[in-house]
Amino acid sequence: MVRSSRFSTTRFLYSLCSTSSKPPPPHSPIAALLAGNLHSRRFSSGSAARAREPKEAWWKESMDRLRNIGISAHIDSGKTTLTERILYYTGRIHEIHEVRGKDGVGAKMDSMDLEREKGITIQSAATYCTWNGYQVNIIDTPGHVDFTIEVERALRVLDGAILVLCSVGGVQSQSITVDRQMRRYEVPRLAFINKLDRMGADPWKVLSQARVKLRHNSAAVQVPIGLEDDFQGLVDLVHLRAYYFRGSSGEKVVSEEIPFNIEALVAEKRRELIEVVSEVDDKLAEAFLSDEPISSTDLEEAIRRATMSRRFIPVFMGSAFKNKFSKALNRFQREDPTFRVGLDAESGQSFVIPHLDNLKLYEQTIISGMGELHLDIYVERIRREYKVDATVGKPRVNFRETVTQRAEFDYLHKKQSGGQGQYGRGKGEFTMEYKEHSPVSNDVQMQLVNTYKATKAAE
Repeated sequence: MVRSSRFSTTRFLYSLCSTSSKPPPPHSPIAALLAGNLHSRRFSSGSAARAREPKEAWWKESMDRLRNIGISAHIDSGKTTLTERILYYTGRIHEIHEVRGKDGVGAKMDSMDLEREKGITIQSAATYCTWNGYQVNIIDTPGHVDFTIEVERALRVLDGAILVLCSVGGVQSQSITVDRQMRRYEVPRLAFINKLDRMGADPWKVLSQARVKLRHNSAAVQVPIGLEDDFQGLVDLVHLRAYYFRGSSGEKVVSEEIPFNIEALVAEKRRELIEVVSEVDDKLAEAFLSDEPISSTDLEEAIRRATMSRRFIPVFMGSAFKNKFSKALNRFQREDPTFRVGLDAESGQSFVIPHLDNLKLYEQTIISGMGELHLDIYVERIRREYKVDATVGKPRVNFRETVTQRAEFDYLHKKQSGGQGQYGRGKGEFTMEYKEHSPVSNDVQMQLVNTYKATKAAE
């Protein structure tokens, strides 16, 4: 009886993969239950109507509703925490877990045990959520410089990116690297100044640093209501409304009038926003120069056009850890020294590992990485995932040496072994001339100059 039921179920599941639209009659109660469920799910009214449409139209509709976004920043700027809040507010997850939470669960994007233990992102993680009828694929990237290759490969498939900046640390070293990578792959991006609840938070200083260090044509689209311990909410400069997030997880959005004590600041920052966007959007510039009233719809459309064309970067603000205002975010060459290129062996000569000539010691396998943390993670993953306790030596740094200062030489050659002797003298110097410097890529072109003079005479 059991064998008959298993056979019927297997045969029924196999039939679902065929081209027939109607399943065969089931031969057991289990198969009947599966038939009623899977048949109705597969041939729903929406799917049947879509199947009758032209194939090109169906694919076009699917692609128009699909977005790929990435979140990148310097280490400990709050990328994974921000991703966790986005997933919670869009209904993808139903509970928030912190990166270094006391429950020991860890954030959803930190799938590796090492990521939960160290509180950092080691490899890029992808997930998805739905928002206003769109499917959004989110890629959370590492912030440590040792894992910058993970950011590089993620940027190749993105439609847009979020650059997270710390309101205390400002624009840091990896922030510059990530922004340069986004610029290289022509990815439209917006900035999110995080951690406004921390002591020493200064979003306007960070905005100024982004304009100077990153050469961003940017302006704030939000103004915080209070900072540090007094951080309460924000003002939307586009719609001129104050927003507060209530509830234990910030799930309740309360819209109120703008507080009286910051009305002057809001008016100043909104005018600055309009001026910056008008410089790169002709339609908004025409209305601005004509002193016409600019509606929130016109300003929002101009910001979108300028952002998509990569001529403007809107700056959002908030505190992802305190569940404040990351929800409002959802509305809206030369040789690169960070890479190493390897060549595969020719066909017929490929190998996994070089063979050992004998069983003597000191036949090590050399591993290389971007830094000491990269190597430590490498060894730890070998131990945990492959159960290999490797003996690891002290890491060494490979230096690429070059001439940095002038070097003089004076050599006298004498040789007398009977008969006509040899005599010669060589004198000169080696110097390195800097021919060209690129401020964009920070590349330096150098040329080795050899001034050598020799004299020769016979004794």
